[in-house]
Amino acid sequence: MAIRFEHRGTVFTADTPEEAAALRMELEREDESDGTVSSRHARYTLWTPDKVEEVITTVGELQKAFLAVLCAADTAIPSKTVVERMGIDSEVALAGTISGLSKQLRKMSLSPRDVYVVNIKYEGKTKERSFILVQDFKEALEELGWPEAWEQQERGVVDAPATKQTRK
Repeated sequence: MAIRFEHRGTVFTADTPEEAAALRMELEREDESDGTVSSRHARYTLWTPDKVEEVITTVGELQKAFLAVLCAADTAIPSKTVVERMGIDSEVALAGTISGLSKQLRKMSLSPRDVYVVNIKYEGKTKERSFILVQDFKEALEELGWPEAWEQQERGVVDAPATKQTRK
């Protein structure tokens, strides 16, 4: 069975695992001698600003509110707090919001785990859920200036005017 792997955009095929490993090591040595950063050491993230913008423009208003609440927090937020900050009626409404977000993410071939993490804690017979955004997703949101800059744009607030009337 042939083993296929990709290196710097090129697909390579080897007959055995040993051959694949040897070829991969040789390619990485060549990269090092060329001064190219090895893909093993490069940070990979699913979330680019463009991909995050696609999510934000696709989801509904309640889903955006859910993401905005999570974006504003540095630690996991209990579901009761999320409900309060979103201004919705109940955790049942929150569940509907999360369900809608999950459906939209699946349409984009994404998983809710790609966006946020749910922690469930049981104390006796009570269950408490808390939510936190995946760090890469949050960083891409912040790079876009979301939600603050987007809210200002929707309200028609423009950037500060130029200090000079004419360009050079």
